[in-house]
Amino acid sequence: MDDDLQAQERRKDRWTALGLSLLSALAGAISLPASLWEWDDVLFARALHSFDVAAHTPHPPGFPVYVGTARLVHLFVPNDTLALGLASVLFAAALGAGLFYSFRSIFRDRLVAAAASFLTILSPAVLVFSGAPRSDVAGLAAGLVALAFALRGAKSERALLAAGASFGLAFGLRVTALPAVAPALLVAMIIHIRRGRWKPVVAAGLLAALAAFLCYAPVALDTGLPRYINALKEHARYTYTTDTLAAHNENRILSYRLGRFFLDPWGGQDKAQIVLGLALLGLALAVFKDRRALGWLAVSFVPVMVFSVAYATPLAGPLYSLPYLPLFTGLAAVFLVRGARFLAQAVKRPRLSALGGIAAIILGLLAAGWTWPIMAMRRAEASPPAQALRYLQEHADREKAQILYDRFFTPHVLYALQGWRTSLWEGDDAPLYDLLDPDSRSRPTYSLASWPHIGKPGIHFAWSSDRMARRLGRLGLGRYSDAYVLDLRDVRNVLWLDGCFDQESDGRVSWRWLGRRSHVALFTPAETMILRFRSAVFRAAAGESGATVVLSLDGREIARFISRGGEEERVLTVQTGLKEIWHILTIETDRSAVMRNVGPDQAEGGRQLGLQCFDIEWTPAEGAALQPLEAELYVKEGWYPAEPAWRWTGERAVLTLPPMPGDGRLDLVLRVARDSSGTRGRITLAVGGRTIDAFDPPQGVFKRRVEVPASLHGGKPADLMLSIDKTVLKPGGRRLGICAFYIGWVPASSKASN
Repeated sequence: MDDDLQAQERRKDRWTALGLSLLSALAGAISLPASLWEWDDVLFARALHSFDVAAHTPHPPGFPVYVGTARLVHLFVPNDTLALGLASVLFAAALGAGLFYSFRSIFRDRLVAAAASFLTILSPAVLVFSGAPRSDVAGLAAGLVALAFALRGAKSERALLAAGASFGLAFGLRVTALPAVAPALLVAMIIHIRRGRWKPVVAAGLLAALAAFLCYAPVALDTGLPRYINALKEHARYTYTTDTLAAHNENRILSYRLGRFFLDPWGGQDKAQIVLGLALLGLALAVFKDRRALGWLAVSFVPVMVFSVAYATPLAGPLYSLPYLPLFTGLAAVFLVRGARFLAQAVKRPRLSALGGIAAIILGLLAAGWTWPIMAMRRAEASPPAQALRYLQEHADREKAQILYDRFFTPHVLYALQGWRTSLWEGDDAPLYDLLDPDSRSRPTYSLASWPHIGKPGIHFAWSSDRMARRLGRLGLGRYSDAYVLDLRDVRNVLWLDGCFDQESDGRVSWRWLGRRSHVALFTPAETMILRFRSAVFRAAAGESGATVVLSLDGREIARFISRGGEEERVLTVQTGLKEIWHILTIETDRSAVMRNVGPDQAEGGRQLGLQCFDIEWTPAEGAALQPLEAELYVKEGWYPAEPAWRWTGERAVLTLPPMPGDGRLDLVLRVARDSSGTRGRITLAVGGRTIDAFDPPQGVFKRRVEVPASLHGGKPADLMLSIDKTVLKPGGRRLGICAFYIGWVPASSKASN
């Protein structure tokens, strides 16, 4: 090929790459969301203000190139969501060129490369997150630019040097660049070594190492090297035990992983079948016609695919699939474009060769059409968590209110409600009675949850379209499509014990299935209480004659009635006295049925279902005498003065546990002080001078439960001692050990009623 023809080809490539880059930049701009949404979005937003990898702002290893770019944008754009989104768009602008030149090197066919790039840019997972406030598409773009240089680096020394430098920078943006780029770069280096060209190989390796070092060295220094290394180890250990194929949870289920990594990125099974089917046909075509391209495809995308599917969490499968989606769009383009050419040659109608490009355009536009309503919804509406947090900011008193939140909203609360009184709330088990701050029950208290509460669902925040929410959930984590805010003034008096199955919901109301005999602990702040019990007997068990239901309080029958299957409510006034703060409600029915495959908590062998409980409300009667509930009754020596939502201990501190008629359970929400090296002391808990628990605390805020048998506390007031073998000296001379956010003392089981 003469020089003029080569120059002409290069110009055509540049114009094609420019057009695709404009398309990817436009896609990013269109997909900019109105607010933060998922977990990682919020971690990156927090990093704009306080970069601390050990505190997961953002999570390890820190994504320094992306955060640094977003911080530069933030200097001119004060809105956190928009600053992060624009940083993503800046990287997304390079996505088109990275895709095109990677495919151009692999297939040596401009039309195939353009079609494959077009299909990738408009694929649902790429398109909807191109402008998201997170690093996934940005990492994809940077990795593909480095890959394009690596593929060209097999022939060009200059491209090899550029590949080394861009690989190091891409690695500084997302560490998934290692399996995505390194194999192709290594092959290119081997080709040069076999030709005796060592200098460019060494130089490219040094450039890659230097670029990566320059990205992460400031992060390690800023965090503190020991803290940074410790954070990396802990995060890697958590990921391995929780997210990978080796995890002992649903993440090890192969069918679940395959569905999330190979079906959902395309929008679901039907759409995935089209793309994967075309890719399979393209694979067959390449096996016979272009094995060289097939080899480079395998080197470029199979390693990162294997890594992602085996190691990454399937919860975010569509996002973690981004680095290897071009494998399938590339093969699909091979079949569409080259298949049309073969057809045109076979029937001797050259015009038919254009059908491949037309088909790729139609397929890409159909994918974009399916994705567009999702993008439009995200552009126009704040996410459900953002709506809920805005409601709390506008309606709750920052100085007085307490916010209880479930763990899914942890980063959102730390970001939006910094300085508020907040406590972690696991599911339906709200903090019931805080011994550190008993007066908290009299404060305005709200819950922020992902499910409606039993009896009182609260204010529901959701996307305006259920259909688009389902599409978006398939592409994202499958969470954060609903948020509920509830005023908890009369809700926190109920603790579900044995015989009560996990909470279920249909999205509007929630309930718990009860067995034949169930127990519920009732916190009793007054001498006279009102019990409201709303339930329905399981119809399969009731039959025509109905079922007898008996309610007993501490073994004393307080109600007996016949339930015939419909929803019923009973309202009772109960005299309790002021001797104990906990009482046990026993719920019995003489009819039940064993059901299999019902509800999310399917037990092996089925569940014995008696009553479907929609509400248990236990509230003080008007004018009833109240229990004395004051912190001075429980908080003894060793505690520093209370701060907004916590108390610090020194080396040891003592709490007095009120009488418990049976086995008790301590619910603790804690964190510990750390020195500059990031090391933490060992915690010991003792009741009545006897050790009940000793452990090395995890990083950050954590929750721990410890059962205390009745034989240890004897049903009388008992001293709980918290101690730690390492304290940290702070300015002002305070030696801090344990930071306690919540310490609850509740019945451990129905034995309290015996």
